[in-house]
Amino acid sequence: MKKKWMILLLLFSLLFCFPARGDMGPKPEINITVKNPPNGEYYLDLMIEGTDADNYYENIKNAGEVYREELLDFLRDNRETGWHLGILDGTNMPMSGTLKGTVENGKAMHRFGYLGVPDTFKIIVATEDGEVKVSETVRRRSFSTNLVYDFKTNGIREKVPLVFAYLFQFVSTCIPTLIVEGILLAGFGFSKKKNWIVFFMVNLITQIFLTTTMGTALVRNGLLMALIVQFLAEFLILIGETAAFACLLEGHKTGRKIGYGIVANICTWTLGFFLLVGQSMVMEHIT
Repeated sequence: MKKKWMILLLLFSLLFCFPARGDMGPKPEINITVKNPPNGEYYLDLMIEGTDADNYYENIKNAGEVYREELLDFLRDNRETGWHLGILDGTNMPMSGTLKGTVENGKAMHRFGYLGVPDTFKIIVATEDGEVKVSETVRRRSFSTNLVYDFKTNGIREKVPLVFAYLFQFVSTCIPTLIVEGILLAGFGFSKKKNWIVFFMVNLITQIFLTTTMGTALVRNGLLMALIVQFLAEFLILIGETAAFACLLEGHKTGRKIGYGIVANICTWTLGFFLLVGQSMVMEHIT
């Protein structure tokens, strides 16, 4: 019994040895839904740290020909010290977006994207009546950031709490994995009654590990980075689970245990690729 728990403990240590980092893949974006928008025309921009005198990439040319000059002046006159306007003044790298929102499903939407999307920013809104509001500082915590800004209260929140993104990633990966590996466990002739605790514990540990690595990469850095991290994480899981099953499963010789571990992990690895693509599409709307 001690041997079994020692092996599970070693497998659990995987959780702390594989950080998910990187800055690759599709470009980040910030999507803002405006609640209780002002009456009449208004402009919304991102206010970013850095003075307006710095040499930034020009995100809009001839702003006065595209937008009303008086509203542009309201934005410029209300910059805070040490901050500049992302669209109107520019960014260190290109950023797409417009000062005017678009109406989608009866709601005002503002989208900012590409390389220049800031990690830290404030929302600034100027109305045609001369009213200007600046939100609290926002720190972007996910690759695709979906926010709700209430103009009436000047409050801002995540559209869906980030914890739900991690929970969704864990559940949508864990359940299919348990089903597939459970079917294969029976197919290889192992007794579920004798092995269910080992089977569940090993998969629980590896799924937590997969969420803290691949899942974190998906939320913070997007699909491409998540696929890269998945390859590395799944390779370690294949080795770890196969070794654990070889030592802990009961009922057959070591060769069959190893064979089960390899086949089960290759199958769930392949399934995980398609799950990851689907998860990334959902993440665009819930993070």
